[in-house]
Amino acid sequence: MGNNKAKKSDADKSFLVNNVFIKPEKENELEHLESSVEALIALFPEDNDVKYYIEQGLRQSEEIDDNPNGPHYGLLNDPQNPKKTFHYMTYSINPFLNLIYLVKTVNDDFEILSISLSGKGCKNKFQIISKYQWENTYEGDVSAHYYEKEFCFIEPFFFKNRKKLRLNKPSDISLFGVALSCEPQEGSTLEIKEGTLFEYIQKEFLEKNPDKTVADMMPISISTQGMTYFQEEEFKTVYDYRGMLISVDQDEVFGEKCFKLSVVIYRPPNEQEFVAINLYASEHVLEGYIPKEGDDITGRLILFGTHFDHNSEIDVISYR
Repeated sequence: MGNNKAKKSDADKSFLVNNVFIKPEKENELEHLESSVEALIALFPEDNDVKYYIEQGLRQSEEIDDNPNGPHYGLLNDPQNPKKTFHYMTYSINPFLNLIYLVKTVNDDFEILSISLSGKGCKNKFQIISKYQWENTYEGDVSAHYYEKEFCFIEPFFFKNRKKLRLNKPSDISLFGVALSCEPQEGSTLEIKEGTLFEYIQKEFLEKNPDKTVADMMPISISTQGMTYFQEEEFKTVYDYRGMLISVDQDEVFGEKCFKLSVVIYRPPNEQEFVAINLYASEHVLEGYIPKEGDDITGRLILFGTHFDHNSEIDVISYR
């Protein structure tokens, strides 16, 4: 069981867990499967034995089956057949992160319907513009606006939050991400050699110094500390990012160090507000880098977000 390595290529068609194939119903579902598996590969220890860790979590989460009223167990109507029900269970892999299992019982055994990841996020206010239910009907992703910026994230509790996600209404969303890569941003200044700002400074210099020429100007540079960049890739829930670390915490995921990085990832132009997330980065993804508060970081991540309610565990970030 522990020797079946799950590499990135495994996501091409299907993913085998407990002899159940988790696969896209249609070709356009492939990106969702790849994103979910890639997040687990990045989060779990470096041996990438994803199947082993998922089975280990499922075995331990089954123990709460005797307590159906407990906080980590639920019974819901099956969206594919309202007359049937399915169970959702969670396994805490550390104080910040959980695996979410949706299962149904077949001959006194569990058949996995889907696996997702939930985590302690940062509360942000968005306006939801669309929600997309995946073909398996249990999972989905959401697109939302923060000012004019669009964010797309996987909703791990789509199966029970879909009706709470109201279009074109302000919604509190708890955001977190899984780092596919993370490194310190090199360089703290940016030299300006052209453009509107350069022309403005050049004109002002010559007006104040009529006896001088452009050759007498000192190089123009601006500090890039705290500068943010957040741009989606081909898969809408995968982003290239640059942000500033506000706080750093750490724990373990199946015996390997995992950092919880509170990061400001976006600030709209001319506004004081910002979007912050908790970014989870495993030791092997960091490749020797030890994050520190105040660092500017850059890399790639998969974005998750869930509808916030009063029972949600969140971090409230204060930053100026």
